[in-house]
Amino acid sequence: MGVRLLLTGCVAVHLGLGAIMAPAYEERTGFHLRATGEGIVLEEVSRAEAQAWLESVRPDRPLTPASDLTVTGPTPLSRIGFSDWTAFGVKAANVAELGKILPEGVAPDGYALPFALYDRFMSLPRCGEEQTRLCAPGESGLSFYDQARALLADAGFQNDPEVRSKSLKALRKRIKKGEAPEDLTAAVEAVRRFWEPQGPPFRQSLRCRSSTNNEDLPGFNGAGLYRSTTHKADEGALIESVKKVWASLWTLEAFEERAFWRVDHFLTYMGVLIHPNYGDEQANGVAVSKNLYNPEWPGYTVNAQHGEISVTNPEPVEIGNETVYPVPDEFVLVRLPVSSQATDWETIFLRHSNITEVYGQAVADGPVLTPEETDELRHYLTLIHHHFKKRYRGGDDFAIEVEFKITETDDGSRGRLAIKQARTWVE
Repeated sequence: MGVRLLLTGCVAVHLGLGAIMAPAYEERTGFHLRATGEGIVLEEVSRAEAQAWLESVRPDRPLTPASDLTVTGPTPLSRIGFSDWTAFGVKAANVAELGKILPEGVAPDGYALPFALYDRFMSLPRCGEEQTRLCAPGESGLSFYDQARALLADAGFQNDPEVRSKSLKALRKRIKKGEAPEDLTAAVEAVRRFWEPQGPPFRQSLRCRSSTNNEDLPGFNGAGLYRSTTHKADEGALIESVKKVWASLWTLEAFEERAFWRVDHFLTYMGVLIHPNYGDEQANGVAVSKNLYNPEWPGYTVNAQHGEISVTNPEPVEIGNETVYPVPDEFVLVRLPVSSQATDWETIFLRHSNITEVYGQAVADGPVLTPEETDELRHYLTLIHHHFKKRYRGGDDFAIEVEFKITETDDGSRGRLAIKQARTWVE
């Protein structure tokens, strides 16, 4: 399978990660990078050729994400499911669905904030010098939606990526500082009593995760476009962390992705998935319910890494006096014939992790996951794949992608396998 990547000046664009192409770059040439069976081929192309390719993959008409703003209150995950994604976002709905098919404790339990809360917060008129205070009776001001529309109408914003970046950063800052009505603040704060019904002082650290109607969709992954944050017990009202997630709908990469795919910015809504923070997990990874290397051999593809070092966007780490660029375990679980009438699962490693230390302690020799954890993950992947294939009405090429953890423990023992997310796999 070939991979096409266009590099234009200092802008990198590939299918699934679009960008607005500013006039300032029009004189630049670009490059066409092809991965073939013989190696990598890099060919220079004209700006016009690069632009033509971009337009060939861009939709002809605007796209309107589905949404439901009739649900107006925080809702326990136990009360929502797959079909509720239009009110809470696909991430929250799919995690809720995981909780219905997996053993208790494997999927996170918690709450989801619906799109309607974000929409209300963004629609309220703002006053004051910074345009963040709620307007008093008799005052008039611009809502955060109005402020965003004003940005989009500005010529500098339209034509200059640097102006766009700075303007969106300023908008996010105002959203984070924005005053929320007392009843909205109280409704979000009440979510914390799900874990600590006695009320404050709260001790539970919570993870607030983005869940929009513009990610984790069939044919569109959107991974990494939006932000999640951890709300520590001593950080004040929970809504302060929720506002950080709401603001992330307006990151530069999310804005430009929507612009390229002609998605309406003002019909894209942010829900929030809230569950306990996992802490310093012992391992983490991503698994796909498909053999990505040889579809002729049914199986699953897994990347796993020690600690909380990302397998998708790893940052360099310091181990001893050495800077290490993390490489995860990568292996395929394949079902192979062992006789004329039987098959069995085989683990085939493609590479091993180069991480020897996490949290200041040496890691155990051998693979990141134990054989028992690998078997458990394979079992859950099978359940998840078949369940969501029916839900999505998937065909023969359907696959599901999950994120998993081996959780933290207090006594140094091995934690348990947790599945924290499921979304359709996009080639």
